[in-house]
Amino acid sequence: MSRGETTRSTDMCTLFMAPSTIPNAGIGVYTAVDVKEGENVGYPDLAIPVTDVDWHNGGDRQEGDYHWLWKNVRDTLVIYDWLSSVIGHMSSEAEEVVACIPGIGAMPNCHFRLSNVRESFTRYDTAGLHRSKDPSAGSLSGYHGREGIAIKDIKGGSEIFVDYGEHWFSLRENVLGLVPVAESYVLAEPVLEKFHSLDFNGHEDAKSELWSLIKDFSYKSKSLAALVSD
Repeated sequence: MSRGETTRSTDMCTLFMAPSTIPNAGIGVYTAVDVKEGENVGYPDLAIPVTDVDWHNGGDRQEGDYHWLWKNVRDTLVIYDWLSSVIGHMSSEAEEVVACIPGIGAMPNCHFRLSNVRESFTRYDTAGLHRSKDPSAGSLSGYHGREGIAIKDIKGGSEIFVDYGEHWFSLRENVLGLVPVAESYVLAEPVLEKFHSLDFNGHEDAKSELWSLIKDFSYKSKSLAALVSD
């Protein structure tokens, strides 16, 4: 049974993929139905331990000695593995462990201002199989039940946003640039309020030029990036 407050009928598709509302973010995930706060979004995920990849391949994936789809290289956007430390006691599975979460955990985009879904911790159950005695124990993951749960009411047709954590973006600034985090929008609000309080006496050109001057300020910051382009 799901941990969310409400389960849904499987008679209809409740999620779909389409171009994200975030510019240049690729594909996003949308809900096809209204979702109330506390309800599940999609189905619970498995979390699959991926252990000692370098050792098993006799190389170093950071150096490109072999190809690994779910790689965790800081200067690329092809990054779909999770820290094992956020998946219960998975980090004790081997010397080097990352988690592969192939369902909804890998699909939604992140927007700190618009986050509407949180991801739960996993449960652990090996279905009675002993990890060192039963040959079939290696054919399944005991980590399961990682859910997407709505943290607010979500209207049908809305994009799903989760929180990657600020560190995910800070490690990739050389690729993504300065991506606004939660605090960035708080700091940007006084600028917006001050700008909209100015009286331009109907001179839209002056208003547009001032806004362009603000956006083109030479000292770039995450708060500046949080301001809309026009």
